Amino acid sequence: MGGMAVQAELLSNLLVREKVPVSKISYTQKITGRFQWLEKLRGIRTIAHLITFIKKCMKEARKNTIFHAFGCSFRSFFLWVVPALFIANRFGVPVIINYRGGNLERFLKKYKKLLLFFLKKANAIVVPSEFLHYIFIKNGIYAHIIPNIIEPIEPISNSNHHAEGPHILVNRNFETIYNIPCAIYAFALVQAKIPDARLTLIGDGTKREELKKLVSELQLKHVTFTGPLPNHEVRRLLQQCDILLNPTNVDNLPISLLEAMSAGIPIISTQVGGIPYLIEDRKTGILVAPDNHIEMARAVLELLKSPKLRERLVRHAKRKSREFLWQNVWPKWRSMYETLHRRYIERSELSAIPPNSAPEISSSKELGPVAK
Repeated sequence: MGGMAVQAELLSNLLVREKVPVSKISYTQKITGRFQWLEKLRGIRTIAHLITFIKKCMKEARKNTIFHAFGCSFRSFFLWVVPALFIANRFGVPVIINYRGGNLERFLKKYKKLLLFFLKKANAIVVPSEFLHYIFIKNGIYAHIIPNIIEPIEPISNSNHHAEGPHILVNRNFETIYNIPCAIYAFALVQAKIPDARLTLIGDGTKREELKKLVSELQLKHVTFTGPLPNHEVRRLLQQCDILLNPTNVDNLPISLLEAMSAGIPIISTQVGGIPYLIEDRKTGILVAPDNHIEMARAVLELLKSPKLRERLVRHAKRKSREFLWQNVWPKWRSMYETLHRRYIERSELSAIPPNSAPEISSSKELGPVAK
């Protein structure tokens, strides 16, 4: 579970709805059968996953006309995106690298030359936000912006409708960069003022036990750890909460915020990464300084006491969320897919002509240069 996996699954389903044939290859599909025991061996398991992944990529490269690779920073990019890129190149299949993640600047600082080498082999680089687009352009890399996709979520109510107390939701993985302790400390201050306030934490990760220990040490009540949830369960919880907190220190364009905007849930988020490109302070949400639980708690209490502020945030956020609906995003993907598909057909037809009679065909620049 995670934003990239959810987007890949959603895009795949919507493409099928548009009658576009799709083959899916998971980076980490579990091993079954007689080699299932490999799943218990860390390190060996990754190698086994990679071998399986490469085999599937080679099989699919023989029957598909476009590779659409979802990727993010560091080891994940080199381990999964790069092999898919080289296999697609080997079979003459155009490649879209759909890059995501708020760590791009750090990634480029560490591996810029190597990254440029691989990105030049892609036919198009796509990012979901102006934030990532700006970082790529600043580093001399051309990238297209095609937003994330959300399906509309109908709100149950636009007011604080829970008689048992306000319900606050956090939907981020339990890793250091998402700074979940900040949200817990903020909730402690809120619960000191509103004893029946509730906090639900959706997700999992390496910091889970530390977070549970922190809740216990602060003697907080009404705190629920749901573990990882499928997206339909997340959407159901969104319809039942009053505020979404996003305490992260590194971010791009989180799906959790887009879905909250669609569901009519006001957002309080740290002002980091791509968040200010999405949320306009006190218009589509409330922005606070990173790692400042006192400011976050004040924003929660203000929002709970001000129906007018809540109504304004919800109204503008709902309007903003329409930009991410399929009917507005699909034409952008369709244009890119059609361009790359034509390029594949032209290349296939050219390869069928005897070498001595083949005309010169200049490379298409429709999708722009990958790098300066």
